[in-house]
Amino acid sequence: MTRVAYMLRIREGMEEEYVEAHRNVWPELIRHLQDVGFHNYSIFKRGLNLFVYVEVEDFESSLKGLIDHPLYEKWAEKMEPIMERHPDCREGEIFPILTEVFHVE
Repeated sequence: MTRVAYMLRIREGMEEEYVEAHRNVWPELIRHLQDVGFHNYSIFKRGLNLFVYVEVEDFESSLKGLIDHPLYEKWAEKMEPIMERHPDCREGEIFPILTEVFHVE
């Protein structure tokens, strides 16, 4: 299992909307996340910045399976007014992926 961490960003003034949306994530979206291989999926927030952690066998494949599904498209449409591109994104990145430098089991 691979550990993956990345960052996202909430639009200023939309913090409550983001938190509320994630208090009410659709059960079918959670099942889809699991079906495509996401495990131990966590999102942490500080101000407008989000830190996402997930364990997955093949991140690229699982991410593609997630994004290509109509259910995710509906979720992304709902989140679009709430989220903004993270300022640390490089050209061609969807979000900045962090490099693991230390881990203790």
